[in-house]
Amino acid sequence: MQDVRTRLDRHGILSAIIRGDLSAAQAFVLGEEKAARWLEERERAVQDRDVDAALLDAWGTQLRASGVKPKTVEDYRWQVEQVWPEPRRLSWLSSPKEISKALRALPCGEVTKGRYRAALSSLVAWLMDPAQDLLALNPMPSVVSFPQAAVRDLWYSREDARKVIMATPLPYRAASALAYACGWEWAAVANAKAGDLDLDAMTALARGTKRDTRSRLTVILDPWVLPILKDAKADKLPNAPLCLGLRSDSTLKAHQAACEAVGVAISTFHDWRHTFAVNALKDGRSIEFVAQMLGHTSTTQVRTRYGRYSLTDGEVKAVAREVAQSRDAVCPTNAQVVGG
Repeated sequence: MQDVRTRLDRHGILSAIIRGDLSAAQAFVLGEEKAARWLEERERAVQDRDVDAALLDAWGTQLRASGVKPKTVEDYRWQVEQVWPEPRRLSWLSSPKEISKALRALPCGEVTKGRYRAALSSLVAWLMDPAQDLLALNPMPSVVSFPQAAVRDLWYSREDARKVIMATPLPYRAASALAYACGWEWAAVANAKAGDLDLDAMTALARGTKRDTRSRLTVILDPWVLPILKDAKADKLPNAPLCLGLRSDSTLKAHQAACEAVGVAISTFHDWRHTFAVNALKDGRSIEFVAQMLGHTSTTQVRTRYGRYSLTDGEVKAVAREVAQSRDAVCPTNAQVVGG
């Protein structure tokens, strides 16, 4: 036992375990050679006080190259800078204890702290990538975690949605109509151009902001919103902002006032996406279609969150009977023709 301790102490591994900088389990997984290397890198990083800006710049470049939008990259960097104390040292990113302490000290709610943690996780993953090889150990599994925002399940029937939109003041009505009929997020509404709407084809181009995959062509599913969108486009050049001057806070305030005025549950602007998804599925649209309209790259989230709203076999048959009745009213069946 003494020989083992002497061998470990030669690299300062046991001392690091006692200080809490390295757990015994981590040292075991890394092995003597890697653990020693990790401690050496940590010590070198203590002396390097000017590396942070260059590192964050390079990390941001990689994020943008992977498709993350510039605004999101800016948000990630700002969040990391708020958590990572100055002078910023790589050694700090190797200490779960220090990271947890900084996250707990943030002057915000638990859910928001989780977002700061996610930004740090992204940076750490990049630093551990073999192309950089600046961190030998991932501290994040041992960093304090925070609860995610509760999943909202607030949506309106088409009838209630129409009441809310028509009660919304004109400057904001088109924004709500787009979010409701196309499943758009606020960022897509705020970035919409007049030329993005093809009302004859019943389509609207959503300009994504988080990732390029969020940019997609959507279908305007409810025709009654067309006059609202037509008025919003009137006298605007194709490249002109569709909802010029609208801010998220004032739009939310107008939306919630309309909810209160018509006597429905008070929702957020983002709940229009839930309303779109649920009603589309209840109308018999596929989960794949809904995922594409919402800008998701896979169907997993839609299937998990909204799958229970998909039509049952009985409901599909009921819809088929309604379609058949509509068909027969226009075009009699062979039996009816023969019988006549």
